[in-house]
Amino acid sequence: MRFASMHKKHITNAECRTEFDIWREGSVRRGTISAGVSEFRTHFVVESPESDRDVEMLIRLAKRGCFAEQLVQNAVPLRSTYSVNGRDAQIEL
Repeated sequence: MRFASMHKKHITNAECRTEFDIWREGSVRRGTISAGVSEFRTHFVVESPESDRDVEMLIRLAKRGCFAEQLVQNAVPLRSTYSVNGRDAQIEL
């Protein structure tokens, strides 16, 4: 909705549904567990008095400006820190 107001366009309602396919393999007991996501899907429902062309432009801008969507599409380094019983810990994966 923020991008719509910046372009002086009106969105009556907007919804986004997400789905994803997950997998897990290995064993927790043996220490071989691994997991991942094989596909992530979004479905947008937008109601607006604006033209379809304008709404489609706003959807494109929203997708490009979405931190979560960009994180899924473009992997970034993940830094983790750990504290165990009040002390910093180094845990190798």
